[in-house]
Amino acid sequence: MRFKTRLLSVTGAISFGIALAPLTSQQAQAAPAAECPPALMAKCSFDPAAYVNNNPADFTDYSNYDLANRPADGTKIRGVTIHDVEGTCEAAVDHYQDPTSFVSATYTICADGRVIQSVPLRNITWTAGNWWYNMHFVQIEVAGYASQPGSITPAATSSAVLLVRWLSQKFRFPINRATVHGHDNVPGQRDANFPGMHVDPGPFFNWQNFMAMLGAPVVPQGNVFTSKFVTIAPIWPLSHEVVTGCNVSNQTPPPCVPSGQHNTNFVYLHTQPNLSSPLITDPLTGPGSTDIENRSARAFYGEKFVVATRHIDKEKKGIWFKIWFGGQGAWFYSPFAAPTAFPTKGQCVTPKSSTAVSLYGRPLPELSEWPTNLAYPPGSQPAQTALSYTVAPGQCYTVIDPNVTPDHYFTWSFGNELPRFRMVGATTYVWVFYGGRQGFLKKSDVTIS
Repeated sequence: MRFKTRLLSVTGAISFGIALAPLTSQQAQAAPAAECPPALMAKCSFDPAAYVNNNPADFTDYSNYDLANRPADGTKIRGVTIHDVEGTCEAAVDHYQDPTSFVSATYTICADGRVIQSVPLRNITWTAGNWWYNMHFVQIEVAGYASQPGSITPAATSSAVLLVRWLSQKFRFPINRATVHGHDNVPGQRDANFPGMHVDPGPFFNWQNFMAMLGAPVVPQGNVFTSKFVTIAPIWPLSHEVVTGCNVSNQTPPPCVPSGQHNTNFVYLHTQPNLSSPLITDPLTGPGSTDIENRSARAFYGEKFVVATRHIDKEKKGIWFKIWFGGQGAWFYSPFAAPTAFPTKGQCVTPKSSTAVSLYGRPLPELSEWPTNLAYPPGSQPAQTALSYTVAPGQCYTVIDPNVTPDHYFTWSFGNELPRFRMVGATTYVWVFYGGRQGFLKKSDVTIS
């Protein structure tokens, strides 16, 4: 988790045309029964996060989440974001109850499998560092450390599986690695956010086991020598990529990767089809490295990419794949004896014109579409801002959803001083896998193939 804060410039929202019913702080703080699947009810409890006005003279100074009415207010719940606490569940829940922490999560799962809910599902937590993901995903923290292999226990994993499966049924979202993603797959909202985006649950989280338990394992589709698409799927426990360094956290000293060989869930990406070539350089986060905080040159289990070309390495008995990744071609190795990728099917997007098109960190309505009859606090209206990442002609990126309606939930007051709205825009976006995280392209800019 590495406790997050609510940034005033990025967490506003508004609804187009329809004002939502006023909600009070008393309604927000009433502790309901925990919302959990029947199989987990004996392990579930509700321990509310703080919902407090920190300054009675300023109705915009409050914490630690926002009132909403998902999905009845139109804010679709599209899936879950998996985080790790960087500590114990009790420490995390205590932190949500501190009104100066400006952070919360919907659920926190303890090492012994207990599930503590802190915010009702209808409300929006302050967790992911990207408001669209806070709006549309249930935020689940799991006790453990990104830098500590095995720190997320089997009991916690089992409870997480039961919870995610139940949420999928409740809100009717499919289970795949786009809808069930890690905090490390969430994009920044602007260029400046990317270097500080989180790396949990990290390179040692067993996505293979987790997705298989959810009933969504990676299954080869097609021929590995000819398929246009591949799914990254290093075989656990045969993948042992080197990871070094310490994960920035609330602890002093921070937890560091122990020496020795550990199971990993990703592949490193190189500039050429050989292991001695440099790792690729990301335009916003810099050169790739083995440091745990560095995600510039890593593609993770379950992510889908378009194959630009292949190189068969007869001597080493494997395949080098060149994929489109973060605006560039990147190579990774897949040994025949322990494959790191499997053929799959899908759709991809490429620019319509002969010029590169911009990627966005979230699908926002345009400022020109907002109602003009409301006095907005400074910084509460987010402007759609193109990232430095682009898709160049000839490149193609795998589609997650080809028809995403831009929306933004405006909630900028503790009480009812300002209305709460869901603002909806008219520009359709395409949601894609891009550079180890996710991103959005304007549908009018691209062709889907």
